[in-house]
Amino acid sequence: MYARGWVFFLAVIIASLVQDVEAQEMTKRNSLFRIYMDNDFFAYRKEDGGYSNGLRVDLFYHRKKQPTSFLSNFLLKAGDSAVNTYSWSVMQIMITSNDITKEEWTKGDYPYSGSLFVTHALNSVNPVERYAMKTEWILGVMGPEACAGEVQTWFHDLIGHHRPMGWHHQMPTALLLNVNLGYEKMLYSPGRALEVLGGGEMYMGTMYIGLAFQSTIRFGKMMPYFDGFVNRYSSPRKFQAYFVVKPQLSIVFHNTLLEGSLFRRDFSRGSDNGIIISESESNTVVPAIDFGLVLSYGRVAFSFTLNRNSGLVRDQPTKSQGNVSLYIGL
Repeated sequence: MYARGWVFFLAVIIASLVQDVEAQEMTKRNSLFRIYMDNDFFAYRKEDGGYSNGLRVDLFYHRKKQPTSFLSNFLLKAGDSAVNTYSWSVMQIMITSNDITKEEWTKGDYPYSGSLFVTHALNSVNPVERYAMKTEWILGVMGPEACAGEVQTWFHDLIGHHRPMGWHHQMPTALLLNVNLGYEKMLYSPGRALEVLGGGEMYMGTMYIGLAFQSTIRFGKMMPYFDGFVNRYSSPRKFQAYFVVKPQLSIVFHNTLLEGSLFRRDFSRGSDNGIIISESESNTVVPAIDFGLVLSYGRVAFSFTLNRNSGLVRDQPTKSQGNVSLYIGL
C-alpha cells in the first residue's frame, strides 16, 4: 500500500507538470534569448576583411509593470496599446584589413578595430495602428580593452585558420555612447502571407552618426509583424517559415570604428615602429540589401541572413557577410 501511494503521488505530480507545460505552450511567451553572429565566412568568403565578425547575446522580455528607472524615461513607446519588448545585449565587433596575413597596414584599407558594448533597448509595436518605434542605448569601449584581437587570434588558432597579424595597428581607446531611434510603418499587407513595411533610423553619439532609410518585405507562413518582437520567433505551437528582403540606404556622417574618435581628429594609431596615420574614410552613402530565411517551431527559431553592401570604406569593393541567429523562447 505504501508503494502504491508513492506511485499515485508521482503520477499526480507528472500529470500536473504535463498540464502546466501544455498550458505554457498555449500562451504567448514573455521572453526570448538570442545568440547572434555576423561573419564573412557565412557569405562564402575565403578570407577575413572589413567588418569581419560580430558576436552578440540578447535577452528580450516583457514587463508586467511599467519600469521606473531613469533610463526608462528615454525609451519611446508606440501609444497606449503598444506591445513593449525590452532587451539587454552584449556585443563584440571585429574589423580587420583585407589581408590579415600582413603585419603592416596599407593606406586606404580597413583599419583593425575592436569594440565591446552593452545595449539596452525597447522595441515597441502598435498592433492596432500597425507601426513600431525602437529606442536603443549603447555604452561600451573601442580599442585594446575590447579584447577583439585576442579573441580572434584564439579562434583562428582553434580552427587552424590564418592568424590575424595586424592587431598592433588597431584603433586606440575611445568611449562609445550612442542612442539609436527607429520607426517602421505597415505600407501594404493583402493577407497574412505578405507584409511590406517602410521606415528609417537615426544614430547619434560617439560611436556612430548617421541616418538609414529602409523597407522590410516578409512573405511566407508567419505571425503578424506587429504582434510583437517575441512572437515573430517564438509562438505557441505554431510553425513559421518565411523569407525577409530588406533593402537599405545609409547616410554616414561619422563612424568611430573606422575613422577614430570624434574628439581625436588625427586618427593616430600606435604600432611597433612608431605612429601610423589612418587615412581611411567612411563612405558617405552606403546602399545595402539583406536576404533572409526564418524557421520557427514553438519555442525555437533559426534565421540566416546574407547582407550585401557597397563597402563601408571609400574606394573599397563591395562587401558581403552572413548572419546566423538562434532564438529560444523562455
